[in-house]
Amino acid sequence: MAYLRLPFVAALLCSVAVWGCEGGSSGGDGGTDADDSEQLTDGDEGGDGGTGGPGGMDAGDGADGGSDGNPGGGGGGGGANPSLDAVEAACEADCEAQFATECPPVSQNVLVCKLQCASITVQLDDFCLGEYTSLVECRASGGYDCINGYPTPRSTCALDSMAYSECTIDLGCKRNCADAIEDGCEGASFDGCFDACVAEKAALPGYCGTYFDSLLLCESQLGIVCETPDPVSAASCTYQASNIGDCIADETDDLCEGYCFVTEHIGCGGGSDCIADCNARLADTTCGSAYSQLVDCELRHGDFQCIDGELAGVDICDSDNSQYEMCVNGM
Repeated sequence: MAYLRLPFVAALLCSVAVWGCEGGSSGGDGGTDADDSEQLTDGDEGGDGGTGGPGGMDAGDGADGGSDGNPGGGGGGGGANPSLDAVEAACEADCEAQFATECPPVSQNVLVCKLQCASITVQLDDFCLGEYTSLVECRASGGYDCINGYPTPRSTCALDSMAYSECTIDLGCKRNCADAIEDGCEGASFDGCFDACVAEKAALPGYCGTYFDSLLLCESQLGIVCETPDPVSAASCTYQASNIGDCIADETDDLCEGYCFVTEHIGCGGGSDCIADCNARLADTTCGSAYSQLVDCELRHGDFQCIDGELAGVDICDSDNSQYEMCVNGM
């Protein structure tokens, strides 16, 4: 796994904790993302927060580890790393260029700017650091002008922006597969896992694929579970899985398709058995309506957990769950 060097992070966290060791206030909002399909951007274009974040770290020796979709060689944390040195230098130059204008980013200081510039490595891990470093260097070298009161890059950096965007396509699949291999999921090879992951994303109906990377990044950041030969989500990623399930149900007008996507991805059943069981419960002339309301609530709110191999509603959907159980029990 790739991490920022501790002295750099510690210095920047100081500025966040006290809202500016140099007298600034809280950090800005970071501007607007440009690549909404991946929820990762090539940096802001002059919003309150200045730059976006860098790509994740390439291979530990600075070799290309992201552009072709393969993980880098693992940078480790604590040792000197040329790739991290490069992104730190690029972020520093870019932030200083913004603060050299007559309209520096509001509600932050240079240290907060650099922290924001570096923070996305938590998401990107071992991928696309070289591409992002080139993009930030391009913006910094081109300088900034004040437009509508905000520092805006003079250079569009179109080629660097395109290279970074292309690298981050299917980033969730890249990270998820690399972590599955690292965690020892049986039978996982990067190429096979990545191809299957991309195919699954492409097969999702309508716009549902836009949520897929969020689920995969959550799995990578919070824990992949190897309960089967394929990795499944940590329990804390149930909400991200339910976003996709709810989308599937809306796009296909089929609650069971969405429901069973969630059960499969959190290791709580799934597949044809889940579909058949769900459809049978919906078709029940006595309790089918109550079951439909329960599943719809669970998908909309991500309000369920896996108990004894089945999804069960909790909290928000507790009343729907109780009504269905009472119906089934003839009460």
